[in-house]
Amino acid sequence: MWLLLREKKGSPRIYRILKACYEADRESGAVDAICSLLIKDARTDEEAFLWYREGVLRDSRITRLYEYYMSAHPMPADGADVPEIPRQVLLYFSYKCELDFDKTALLYRYIIAHRESEQELYRTYVPQMERFVSEQMAKGRIDRNLSILYAHFCVLQPADPVSAERFFEALHMTQIRIPDPSIRRIVVVYSRLCAERCYPVMGGVARFPLYGTDAAVLYEDDRGRRYVHEKRKLTGGKAAELYDDNLAKNMDPQMYSEVLPFLREGNANVNLYLTEADRLRVDTDNADRYRRLAESEVLEEKSRNEISRALIRFYYDHDFIRQLADYLPHSHPERMSGRDRMEVLEIMVLSGIYDQAFAMIDRFGLDGVEEKTAYRLCSRAAARGDFPETAASVMLAAAAFRMGKYDESILTQLVRNYQGPVREEMAIWRACGSFSVEAMPLMTRMISQLIFTGMHESGEDKLFREFVRGDGPSAIEGAWLERAASESLYGGTPADPFLAGRVRALHLSGEELPAGSRLYYLKYHASPGAKEDDPEVTEAFLSMLTEAETAFPFLNAYAGRLPSLALSDGMRYVQQNGTPGTPMTIYVRKDGEAEYLPCRMKEPYPGIYTHGVILFPGERACWYVTAKRDGTERLIAGGTVSRDLAEDVEDGETRYALTARLVKAKTQNDRTLIRETLYTLYKNEFLSGKLFPLPEE
Repeated sequence: MWLLLREKKGSPRIYRILKACYEADRESGAVDAICSLLIKDARTDEEAFLWYREGVLRDSRITRLYEYYMSAHPMPADGADVPEIPRQVLLYFSYKCELDFDKTALLYRYIIAHRESEQELYRTYVPQMERFVSEQMAKGRIDRNLSILYAHFCVLQPADPVSAERFFEALHMTQIRIPDPSIRRIVVVYSRLCAERCYPVMGGVARFPLYGTDAAVLYEDDRGRRYVHEKRKLTGGKAAELYDDNLAKNMDPQMYSEVLPFLREGNANVNLYLTEADRLRVDTDNADRYRRLAESEVLEEKSRNEISRALIRFYYDHDFIRQLADYLPHSHPERMSGRDRMEVLEIMVLSGIYDQAFAMIDRFGLDGVEEKTAYRLCSRAAARGDFPETAASVMLAAAAFRMGKYDESILTQLVRNYQGPVREEMAIWRACGSFSVEAMPLMTRMISQLIFTGMHESGEDKLFREFVRGDGPSAIEGAWLERAASESLYGGTPADPFLAGRVRALHLSGEELPAGSRLYYLKYHASPGAKEDDPEVTEAFLSMLTEAETAFPFLNAYAGRLPSLALSDGMRYVQQNGTPGTPMTIYVRKDGEAEYLPCRMKEPYPGIYTHGVILFPGERACWYVTAKRDGTERLIAGGTVSRDLAEDVEDGETRYALTARLVKAKTQNDRTLIRETLYTLYKNEFLSGKLFPLPEE
């Protein structure tokens, strides 16, 4: 045995001899010899551990026996306790321990697990355990045993930022065992980062930090092909073992988050940790850091949007209105979805930041704005006198009105600024009556719009009466009257007494009226059942008639007041609408005549053409109208005009009236009437010849 101990290293033959000696005599000293040779060979395998344990239990006095016992000590399985370590080993290392960090952590874990039964020994170990934990934290090391030590001592105050970053990375370290030799590296893709992160595979093992659950882990082989990682299975049938050495298994995550203040800004690992959805919590300590992260080009746009929304919500929830107003212009709402923008808009309104709320609406429109938000923004801004007169803000007020959310302040803004469909404006005008809101600006715009478009809207007559009652601009009123006059003259619709009265009022106030309004007044008072006219106004309007304007048939009623109208006695008129300024020709043929006689039609009003045909009782005339279009004479319309024998002939002693009575008397064989009519006709002709002789040639 003594000769074997003099050997410098062991060999299989020597070990067989010593094992045979041990089996023959357990007290032969073979255990000490075997342990000495194993230590010389620096063996720490499982077989060597069994012999070291035997030596320790025999209390062998062999140099470095306890060190090799711990170095060969197997690591417990995940979730299992550390196997028993003899007390003499614990006493040996209570003064100083220079084992590798993983075995030292195993030893200290055992001490902590048995601190109740070994209180004195535990107190002896505490100083060196605290130093060890601080050193390992600075080096950024992590395993299952170290995680227990970190959790026990809660040493989360690194000495410097570099140590803090190493420790922070170690807290999230993950290890994957990959037996496939073709896999060269691990690629981790985060949805929050613009770039991917790569880690090498060394000795079939890859160690890398993993932050959050939204990361995709890919394997890349020596040909650049990538495979999706699945726990316990690798593409191609190769097995892979995944385990996560993370402090979260042994301590509250809130405890080790205390290390964050010691980390330098801009660290990519910290950014990943802070932006993970479950950890995105803004507070007064990290708000500035998150503001800078929201501007970082390293993060994906979606992640930056989440940070911006979290910051806005934090400022609002804590009533930091000044900070909120300062940050909102830098929150990049153009990157947000429509729903997120509407949430931010609601916060702006609730915080009283109306100018920025209106600016957002000006920029992005009204799509998605809730009715309560629209109403609150418009009413509060108007009440505070902070309502901008922009197109978007006015449309917002209109949207609130359409949703039935309005009050006096919103109606006031709409009356001042809203320009939209007449139907909506009409609804706003009716609502103003319920709130006693002065609506003259809105009525002026509505009437102007109706005049310009030529449209008609239900209730427009009442609108115009309210406009007149409110003393609206006379120019707008005159234009409305002219439109009504044109429609009446063109379409033959009856004249309205109220409008005719407004024509008279404007004339008496000194307003210069266009021809259409004057003709409208004359047409109304020429109609049966009309109110008595104002002689002064009527005489004034008749005196302003031009020769062309006298061609309207309703003017025959004024023949007794205007001598030039006497020539229209007995005429039947043909009226045709057309393009103003385009000459029209009418061809007329009375019964018994061989040919159509052409005549240029008069244009008494732009686009209205008339021609009078004198007809006696029982006569009829055929006519057709042509006009030149593209240099070609084209047929426009045609028809007949007639005068029935049963019609009453005109009273009076004009040449036509007497002739008409004579024709009718002859048809009826009324000899008395024939003699009386012929007598009057010849008498008038004699007197005219004597009183107004024609000059001799």
